[in-house]
Amino acid sequence: MFIIDVPRMDGVDPDKKYCGYAIFFRMDPRWARDYKEIDWYSCKVYAPNKLLVKMPAWPYALFSNEDRKILQTYLRNKEPLLESLDNKRKGFATEQGQPKKDRMFKFILLDFGSEVKLSSKVVYSNAGEEEQCEWEFYPIPHLKNKNVSNIQCQQCSSYPNQGEENWAAFTVARVDKEPILVGELPVATTNESMAAKLLQGRGGYL
Repeated sequence: MFIIDVPRMDGVDPDKKYCGYAIFFRMDPRWARDYKEIDWYSCKVYAPNKLLVKMPAWPYALFSNEDRKILQTYLRNKEPLLESLDNKRKGFATEQGQPKKDRMFKFILLDFGSEVKLSSKVVYSNAGEEEQCEWEFYPIPHLKNKNVSNIQCQQCSSYPNQGEENWAAFTVARVDKEPILVGELPVATTNESMAAKLLQGRGGYL
């Protein structure tokens, strides 16, 4: 996970541009593929200067049976290591092979310092009362690695998104700094003065 400054992001109000942060992190879309009813990744404004990030407690690759078969190839003649991993996996899962509810997630609290004030609702219309942060998914394709052997490639042939590195980013605005104001000036809707009405009645303004 790493954090970058974003000098300008669109506000919910189209006439305001905010500075803020993007929080990038590695993610595995297979959690959402296999357990569609669970919201695996989220971020919210936990305090005026803090974000609370939620993500899976385990890497998918160490939890799934499909990746265990690949790992078993690399751990040949190292059965105690694989057995130890299996023991941990089964402690994380129910008897039906589902992740246990009380062990699904890990939480990371990000503190931006006392001088910073954060808001997601000024840049995300669906932030809600909990001020959830909007996030985007970024699959990054890899160039083919010529050093990977044919045997390894055969073992990995069923791996989803082979050749991709999956990242995502949450975004949040700073409201301790004034937004940039853009767009046209508002059209005045004040009542006309008596002089303006008289001039208009005489054929218009000079």
